[in-house]
Amino acid sequence: MPMPEALRRFDIAIIGAGWAGCAAAVTAVARGHRVTVYEAASEPGGRARTIAGRNDLPLDNGQHILLGAYRETLALMREVGIEPDTVLQRLPLDLRWPDGTGLALPCSCRFPSLATAWGILRAKGWTWADRWHLLQTAMHWQKTRFTCSEEVTVQTLCASLPPIIQRHLIEPLCLSAFNSPPEKTSGPMFLRVIRDALFSTRGSADVLWPMVPLGAVLPAPALQWVSRHGGQVHLASRVRSLSRHTDTAPWELEVTPKGTSTVSARHDRVILACPSWEAAKLVSTLTAAEVVPADLSWAQDARALAQAAIATTYVWCPARSCAGLPAMQALPDSDNAPAQFVFHHAHRTRLMDGQPHHLLAFVCSHAMEERQVMEARVLQQATDQLNLTELILERTVMEKRATFVCARELCRPSPRVLPDLWACGDYVEGPYPATLEGAVSSGRAAGMAATAATDGADQLLST
Repeated sequence: MPMPEALRRFDIAIIGAGWAGCAAAVTAVARGHRVTVYEAASEPGGRARTIAGRNDLPLDNGQHILLGAYRETLALMREVGIEPDTVLQRLPLDLRWPDGTGLALPCSCRFPSLATAWGILRAKGWTWADRWHLLQTAMHWQKTRFTCSEEVTVQTLCASLPPIIQRHLIEPLCLSAFNSPPEKTSGPMFLRVIRDALFSTRGSADVLWPMVPLGAVLPAPALQWVSRHGGQVHLASRVRSLSRHTDTAPWELEVTPKGTSTVSARHDRVILACPSWEAAKLVSTLTAAEVVPADLSWAQDARALAQAAIATTYVWCPARSCAGLPAMQALPDSDNAPAQFVFHHAHRTRLMDGQPHHLLAFVCSHAMEERQVMEARVLQQATDQLNLTELILERTVMEKRATFVCARELCRPSPRVLPDLWACGDYVEGPYPATLEGAVSSGRAAGMAATAATDGADQLLST
């Protein structure tokens, strides 16, 4: 008699070792199933991974931060043995420009709604009328439970706010959190982020600043945990295609490890934890005879997601020049000043010409310029806005498909692709934009679904 599916131990392939794939792998292993992770890159972490700079300096593939509201991410870190306080520094949310204008919140306030109100009332550079108008708008959002119609953009949602509030607060939030301007950003998604970050629980708005390379925050510890608990991890191993059979272990993967020939692997179930375009490509390798036409639309939805670029320019600055620069500094951006934030890695020091230098990371969301043009403008922006000189360029990391554009009435692909085939990542259906928390939450859900009996899998993904 075959084993009941509810008690069966599945052999699960996870394609991709970004933050979503790591979350899916830990979840599936913790539930007692066999897991094999395939990652095309030599380092885990996806678009939030550690890369090598000059002289083997570890850099992040773009500057990422976490928020206190990232409950799933923080819980996963603890599950794999990483105490967040040892690798993340908790800082108050500070969106003020170098001249002091803008919004700043106290750190870890017991009552987040009062903290937000207090921050608005104390904001510099805004008139009392400006502050009162923003407070009234925030109270209205609370009264309506932070909801609005799906077709509403942030520009429409905030149309009544004073121009200075839109310039100092709304535009930077859209560019940093959604990588799109207010006129192209989903209003409902914006309100959910505002609710969870600024009005939910104690410390939810706090910035969690990585004090170690991103790979050491979660991806590397998660995969080490998976390996210790019986899972297999194959880095630098690209999955070329998927096919489905009718016998046991129905999924067949064609995998090419770096430097070797392609091999086949069979698994019971598959989770696509790779980028949306890679997942669409793999789904498209399934023949029309094996899937019904309606299921083929999944790849079309994944391909249709508009992608936006983010550039991070790393520079070295003499320690004496940037001593007063905070860990996270908001910047006014324009056509000639492309960076919205600069991050001060005071713990990353290097001697140059006998003087200590600190590493700075200038982040340009929605980056549209050529690399050399952008670098020149960032360096000039550092001089004009921060009075920083003698900067030494380290490297610019340009991610041309860093995130999907969170537009209004966005159609995101479902986490369920086919029976026994799921997708996870920050781009699949979910309440949040492209964030690390969205990726981890999606990976958790996919890991639960892939290890559940067939009847319960869809219900797990919908919760």
